[in-house]
Amino acid sequence: MIDPDAPTPADPKFAFWRHFVVPGLRPGEDVVKHGNVVTEYLAPGPKEDSGPHRYLFLLFEEPAGLKLTKEDVGGEEFVQRRSFPAADFVARHGLKLAGVNWMTCAWDGYAQ
Repeated sequence: MIDPDAPTPADPKFAFWRHFVVPGLRPGEDVVKHGNVVTEYLAPGPKEDSGPHRYLFLLFEEPAGLKLTKEDVGGEEFVQRRSFPAADFVARHGLKLAGVNWMTCAWDGYAQ
């Protein structure tokens, strides 16, 4: 899950913000129980005046034998998640796009 609109859709200088990466999924597996999370889930958190953000859920077919690690995607610290080179990552690891979904999310004072 990535945010192409960080910190704002008008100025996405931190795109793509990396929110969640789970490699090695198999059809029918529960993502939560899978156990090979290389980027722990970070909930969307658009700032108050940033406008709605798009969040992309990308599903890739992985080459046989690929074993991605936390080091392959980058650190878990908040600032290490920004500016994730998504296209380079996909090309470097030979990933093939298999599915896409998305949502939008905006700041909500009740959710803070």
